[in-house]
Amino acid sequence: MKYEVLRAKQEAEKKAALARGQAEAKKIQAQGEADRIRIEADAQAKANKLISDSLTPELLQLRQIEVQGQFNEALKTNKDAKIFLTPGGAVPNIWIDTKEKTKQRVSTQQ
Repeated sequence: MKYEVLRAKQEAEKKAALARGQAEAKKIQAQGEADRIRIEADAQAKANKLISDSLTPELLQLRQIEVQGQFNEALKTNKDAKIFLTPGGAVPNIWIDTKEKTKQRVSTQQ
């Protein structure tokens, strides 16, 4: 009887030790994942700051001129394109090529 009690106690201690080990492993894994996320977020924030610091009014104006040139070229080849103007911003134009959508619809139906 004493042997059975001792054996049960040892088995319980073994299971408890195993559970503590698994809990510690999960804790370490969770901390590693949290550290990874924080490191990635810090790197992204640093990259965003560098980009933000590099933007000047002149650079934004240049990008606006470049994009407007692309719209002008698109309008030369596609007279049916629609242009939407949005107020402000470095690139205030968005265009949708209506002919291209028609071509895509026709090709997908075949």
